[in-house]
Amino acid sequence: MVAVSLKKSQTLRVVHGIGARLPAYCTASGRILLSSLPPAELEAYLDRARTPSQQPLTPAERAKVRHAVELAQKHGHAVDDEDYCPGVIGLAVPVSTGSHGCVAALTLSGPTTRMRALVNEQTVAMLRETARAIGRSRSFLRALSRLEARTQTRD
Repeated sequence: MVAVSLKKSQTLRVVHGIGARLPAYCTASGRILLSSLPPAELEAYLDRARTPSQQPLTPAERAKVRHAVELAQKHGHAVDDEDYCPGVIGLAVPVSTGSHGCVAALTLSGPTTRMRALVNEQTVAMLRETARAIGRSRSFLRALSRLEARTQTRD
């Protein structure tokens, strides 16, 4: 789910409003979240996932998703190189808290013309540092607690 969206006037502009839900299997942030799942939960997700035309994922698509998730687990970040939207690259890292593990993803995305040069260890390190600060932030932890309380009352 999109929590914050910053807009810049450019020829290429893809804007997702706050609260928008994107398919996890083809976005950098989604792949980060999927990488924190136990294998059985990942397979259950892949069973439910649908393409934009509402078709189940093919075996080849499932294998590609598994590979992307494995890379996210191995490297601690994920890249969406025009997988979700042509002309856009996303780079994501996990936002973790001490007691909850990965609870969100911090993503930097933009046009391939600008982002291709930013997909590097220096950018990943800056994103990780920011994600750590978010995960330790009292206001973030309070918001997470409120969200958990709302989720528990729905169950």
